[in-house]
Amino acid sequence: MSRHTPAALVLATLILAALIALPSLAGAQSLVPPVPDQTSHASVRQQISANPVGLLFDLFNIDYERRATDSVSIGVGGSTAKRYLNGDVYVRFYPRGTALNGLAF
Repeated sequence: MSRHTPAALVLATLILAALIALPSLAGAQSLVPPVPDQTSHASVRQQISANPVGLLFDLFNIDYERRATDSVSIGVGGSTAKRYLNGDVYVRFYPRGTALNGLAF
């Protein structure tokens, strides 16, 4: 495995700090009311995704996304590629009204 650069550690620290700082995480026990025409995806409020396979190629990315409304989510993410570092803050719109599931813009 490759050695982690200081920039990668800074990125991981910033993403962890953002996750801790989000006040809505304190209410993790609450559920979103189910939408009538949907099944299990209606109760999903947040997700974390990463690409551990990229570590074989000296690449890494991680994203955290949280449902804001039925059709909008907000998120933060970051990635490293060799010596490059990238961070993102984004808002996604899901036209079918199923945030965190399906096509998003």
